[in-house]
Amino acid sequence: KSKQYISVERGAIPPDFGVENSTLLCISGTKQYTKYLIKNFESLYLRDFKVIEKNDLQSDKYDDIEKYRFVFNFYEVFKVQNTSNGSTTRSSKKFFITDRKDGKKYHCQFTTPYYSKLQKVYIEKLNEKILAEKN
Repeated sequence: KSKQYISVERGAIPPDFGVENSTLLCISGTKQYTKYLIKNFESLYLRDFKVIEKNDLQSDKYDDIEKYRFVFNFYEVFKVQNTSNGSTTRSSKKFFITDRKDGKKYHCQFTTPYYSKLQKVYIEKLNEKILAEKN
């Protein structure tokens, strides 16, 4: 289901993604989130990536926008559900990619509490885009 949401046409993948061989910067989160982030990218992603803290984006180390053009990031989305016993809050993650050349953000509109699965699908779709650019 989530696959249909992750495409250039749906605004989740930058049109220029995969054209040049740049290193994808991935922003870390909690210890558990970062563990899955590293595991998923190491096992699936076809190109180089680096997991960094959000603050590291401002450092001199990553100011080469040609080499580090795209950033894989997320933000938390909270949904409050009212029940007869009160309300419960569920948290999920929304992923997006920033093109540092123009500052534009490309959001995946699909969200789920099972963020690791969604992350894997996103990575697969990024790989498809990389392979499509090779032809």
